[in-house]
Amino acid sequence: PFRFGWTVEIDPYDPTFTPRKRTALGRYKHEGATTRLTADKRVAVYSGDDEVFEYIYKFVTVGRYRRNDQAHNLGLLDEGTLYVARFDIDEDGNGVGEWLPLVFGEGPLTPENGFASQAHVVIDARRAGDLVGATPMDRPEDVEPSPLTGAVYAALTNNTSRTEPNAANPRSPNRGGHVIEWNEDGNDAAATTFTWRFLLICGDPDDPTTYFAGFPKELVSPISSPDNLLFDRRYNLWIATDGQPTFLGHNDAFHVVPLSGDSRGHVQQFLSVPAGAEACGPELSPAEPTPSCAVQE
Repeated sequence: PFRFGWTVEIDPYDPTFTPRKRTALGRYKHEGATTRLTADKRVAVYSGDDEVFEYIYKFVTVGRYRRNDQAHNLGLLDEGTLYVARFDIDEDGNGVGEWLPLVFGEGPLTPENGFASQAHVVIDARRAGDLVGATPMDRPEDVEPSPLTGAVYAALTNNTSRTEPNAANPRSPNRGGHVIEWNEDGNDAAATTFTWRFLLICGDPDDPTTYFAGFPKELVSPISSPDNLLFDRRYNLWIATDGQPTFLGHNDAFHVVPLSGDSRGHVQQFLSVPAGAEACGPELSPAEPTPSCAVQE
């Protein structure tokens, strides 16, 4: 079973490239692996563990990105620090968070707790996250940093098994899912602390537990089970869903959400897929606006 649960790097422009299993990023049900440069040009990789009560992770490389030096850059993911996220509320009611390092020999990640090496830590990343006190989330799927602001967005699809809410997962059960937004301190992807807030708490707008970044609920499209995320050239957030037929009675869909100005939080449905299918893989062509949608049976 240890063969599975890894991120694999390929070069889509080189058919002779040997795929590389990126074990330093940890073993779990990776939902994507999206990157952003840190202030000092290292690479941060964000990923969610697509399972109920699992975690959001970040990996920060030791080496620095070099523009137009692919031979150097292909080695960056060999070495770095894997972190797992903890979400809290401070005494003033604001969302605060911390990236907890998953490093062999630090804190509880010791032989006394069954870890023999860093290899063991990355193989058993979920248990390492348990021991350091990460926040169990409601199926963390796509995690995407904004190319405009650097804010990071995570889609929490749903969790009907939750009976005890926590700071970042406020509903039990969570049928509709939600989208969380955070800012790394100093707007630096290498930061180990951050502030966070809810962008969307999804579901039928008539449900009093829903929230759309403060936008009037009577004007939004119903949305449930956010899964894949994408930014367009105007830096709106596109959301593909997986579960709307179950939780809303609507086909799965693509939705577009402005992130700034008076329209922030105005969820607007763009398309729906056939009944019984999942909307996934949102992409936009270089000559926007030409969206592509993968219809997954």
